[in-house]
Amino acid sequence: NWVLLQTTTISSTTGNVDFNNVFDSTYKNYFAVGSQIRGDSDSKILARFGTGSTPTYDSTSNYKRVVSYIGSNNSDSIKYSTSDTAVLVTPNTIDTSSGDASFVMHIPEPQNTDRQLLVHFSGVEFDTNPAVTYFDGAGYCDNIAAGTAITSIRFTPNAGSGFDTGTFKLYGVK
Repeated sequence: NWVLLQTTTISSTTGNVDFNNVFDSTYKNYFAVGSQIRGDSDSKILARFGTGSTPTYDSTSNYKRVVSYIGSNNSDSIKYSTSDTAVLVTPNTIDTSSGDASFVMHIPEPQNTDRQLLVHFSGVEFDTNPAVTYFDGAGYCDNIAAGTAITSIRFTPNAGSGFDTGTFKLYGVK
């Protein structure tokens, strides 16, 4: 069973959406769900991991990720990087005038200190191409070593002042 832990509904510009100190041993798996997310300017959705009870979010160039996607405008590609400042969730820029993005991110055992946290996500976006795009990806932060529990996750746009609309939810699953 999925248990809803937190909801953030955005109705005015919000810089970051943080789920702070939510990961513990109560649940083995967590899922972040973003619905109809749009920034205040054309932007992509990023995710960063936090550690500690007053979370420190890593924003160094130590995130690794791969995202594959296919678009309705006959575009497809694989984007990857070994030196990002966050996990790139949406591969293309979301159009603020008529676009948005929705996704599900699996966060398996963030408190497991035997290995680094690797997340998997998939979703859809209407981007500036304009195209409807399906994406699927994975990522982790190489700077957060095995032996360090992840306590928090932050979603942030890569441009502009923040998110303007949408809903973020966090679920726990035993």
